[in-house]
Amino acid sequence: MNYFFHPAAEAEFLESVGYYESKVPGLGGAFIAEFEALAEFS
Repeated sequence: MNYFFHPAAEAEFLESVGYYESKVPGLGGAFIAEFEALAEFS
């Protein structure tokens, strides 16, 4: 499935990825993986 972010939503998503990654190494990647799994499910 293809999905597109609004530029503001993309910036917020990437900021969240960076935040999670800064707290626990690998958590940002896990956050991305979960998002992609949900996007494919939709």
